[in-house]
Amino acid sequence: MTSSTRHLSRPTEVVSRGDASGEDEAARNEKVIHRAGHAGIHVAVVSPASPPFTGISEYGASLAYSLQETEEVRAVTTVDGWSLASFDTFEVLRSIRRIKPDVVWFNLSFGSFGTARRRILFGYALPTVFRCLGVPTVVTMHEVFDDVALAAVGAGDGWIARAGGRIATRLALTADVTCVTLGRHAGRLRHQYGATRVRHIPHGSPVEPQLLAHSAPKAEPELLLFGCLSPHKGLPVLLKAFQEVRRRHGGARLLIVGDDHPRFTAYCREVRAQVGDLHGIECLGPQPESRLRELFARSSAVILPYLASTGASSVLYRAAAYGRPIVMSDLPELRASTEELGLRVEYVPPNQPQALAHGIRGLLADEVRMTALATHNLEVMRKYTPMAIRDLYLAVFRSAMTLHRRQRITCQS
Repeated sequence: MTSSTRHLSRPTEVVSRGDASGEDEAARNEKVIHRAGHAGIHVAVVSPASPPFTGISEYGASLAYSLQETEEVRAVTTVDGWSLASFDTFEVLRSIRRIKPDVVWFNLSFGSFGTARRRILFGYALPTVFRCLGVPTVVTMHEVFDDVALAAVGAGDGWIARAGGRIATRLALTADVTCVTLGRHAGRLRHQYGATRVRHIPHGSPVEPQLLAHSAPKAEPELLLFGCLSPHKGLPVLLKAFQEVRRRHGGARLLIVGDDHPRFTAYCREVRAQVGDLHGIECLGPQPESRLRELFARSSAVILPYLASTGASSVLYRAAAYGRPIVMSDLPELRASTEELGLRVEYVPPNQPQALAHGIRGLLADEVRMTALATHNLEVMRKYTPMAIRDLYLAVFRSAMTLHRRQRITCQS
């Protein structure tokens, strides 16, 4: 396991426990922020640190950073030093037992622990273990297994995989409180699993909402595909649609920004081969946050041509928060991501290049509508800033601690 402190950006408040050569691996993966003299809570954040272009790692980093900014939190310890290939359940267990937090928050998706079924089950069992050890636990599930088209996203789709997914879901639901980022997921868990301690916390914006001034010439519109790249993100569909767009907008450009999806580790290389010498297309790979702002500012529209989706889209919310019009596939999870918050986008049928090209061309031709969509979405996202989402989590953390104390008193009596 390796550690990263990229989201804990105030160096005077960050203490790395891994500087001493005599410390064990679990200690090296703990990053702690302390506020001396404060009576707030100590939150342990268990979240994957890499790959950084996944929505799950970005979500965990955003909340961990936001928790630093309130006096209600005395300390934040991030136990986030694993990649999908190096997750170790026992190291996380040792870390949490050592630091003795007031509450542990698990930021989970079915891809958080790699592709090995045993590793996934062990990871999802951690909330149960800590709750039994007397530590209040909160879990955020970014997908509900029963709503995921497993074959479409490159996961196993046999009966063993489905049975394992349901077991993992029930393990996550043993936490004191289980949070989901879509309201439809909360309904599914209550109806199908009988869950009673489920809270819906909207995904929110991973960045502070801000209208970025458009920096590209109007005669040369730039389209942006951003995120963790994989076959189910629909790049071949977009490439075909883009050729149609260029017939009307000869100066149009397509920017492809991101890194390999954890389950498709060679996909970026395949993307570059697909693009080849096609005119107007740039494969930029992963970019730092400062560069991302520039790319969003240049973009006339952000495109989500997905063939499948597993949950709320961080790309969608980032685009909305930066005031960028959005063209995206009409998939159940994506539609829920927009409609539950009241966002407005240009929907197109999935896996239909002609329909995607028509949607993009129609949007680019209507500057008034582009401005209206961008302005509306920016105002919506100002209600769901990182700090607003943090405050919702703080209420859940305190609720979990109270619930946990009551249950212990009941057991003792």
